[in-house]
Amino acid sequence: MNIKLIFKYYWPHIKRYKKSAILVFVSYALAVAAGTIGAPLIYKKIIDAITNASAPELVSAMLIKTVLILGGVLVVANVFYRIADYAMAYSQSHALKDITDDALARLQRHSYEFFSGVFSGSLVAKMRRYVSAFETMHDNIVFALWMSGLRLVFAFAVLAYYSWILGAILFAWVAIYALVIAIFVKKKFKKDLLTAEANSKVTGILADILTNILNVKMFSSQDREISYFSEATDIEEKRRRQAWYFQNLQFLFQGYFIAFFEFISMFAAVYLWINGTISAGVIILMQIYVFTSFDVVWNIGRNMTRVMRAVAEAQEMVDVFEKPIEIKDIENPEDCKIQNGEIKINDISFAYKKSNP
Repeated sequence: MNIKLIFKYYWPHIKRYKKSAILVFVSYALAVAAGTIGAPLIYKKIIDAITNASAPELVSAMLIKTVLILGGVLVVANVFYRIADYAMAYSQSHALKDITDDALARLQRHSYEFFSGVFSGSLVAKMRRYVSAFETMHDNIVFALWMSGLRLVFAFAVLAYYSWILGAILFAWVAIYALVIAIFVKKKFKKDLLTAEANSKVTGILADILTNILNVKMFSSQDREISYFSEATDIEEKRRRQAWYFQNLQFLFQGYFIAFFEFISMFAAVYLWINGTISAGVIILMQIYVFTSFDVVWNIGRNMTRVMRAVAEAQEMVDVFEKPIEIKDIENPEDCKIQNGEIKINDISFAYKKSNP
């Protein structure tokens, strides 16, 4: 796969809406900062105030003020989220439209000989997946890479500020987890690629049967076509099932690895609190970031698989774009000397018989 080449075809359509695209990243970053840094720190402050207060009335005013600030932070975070949502809907929707139009324009440049040698259904499937692949990759860049990455970075920075030990545990766990998941994804991608190829064949056969349904009925070849189609779907099912089984094995690893981290992180937090190194609020902070990390890392493997599959699907269409065009215009054509085009029929007469002109 040539990711750089695929990006070359997508980039012009992204660049046309760069202002809204930039607004997406900035707004989501501010929203994540408010939700990952602002809100958890306020929770920590509330817990510390409650645990350290000798009487509720001594901290009641401060707690009410802090809760009101928390409400303001949550409102601001949601405002930035909604701004980013609308900006993303605008830029991505327009880009998908432009990519679809551009794909058809590039496809039509090929000669008739090219189209006569491939299933029209396969080309339709490849083109639709090429467009859908952009949406998948764009979503994962924004949500899985940008937003989730910021959540982990902010969580690590805040934890390291209060306890370098807790910060180091989180960093080491995420690093090891990402490395192992990358190995899983690399192996699963080969299975996903075979599944995509089988799906393309099924789509092509189905489109071919429906396109030539008149011939199928005229020559009573329904049974033969159904048998041919069933063989293709059988291969697709086996490859799909193998990919899903391997994904279940990946989920098994993720579940136990996450449980191990939750145990280690909580044990370390309680030990540090017993020794007076951290406050009770930091334990709450640790738990918030643990669950945030769980939400992020659980989807790492699935998101990476989706991206790799989308890249593979986009590559199918890019290969068509890169295929040499059989009939091309010459580089320096002479100027056309024809000013007007018309057909004139003057003084022509004939007859099948003398009496029937």
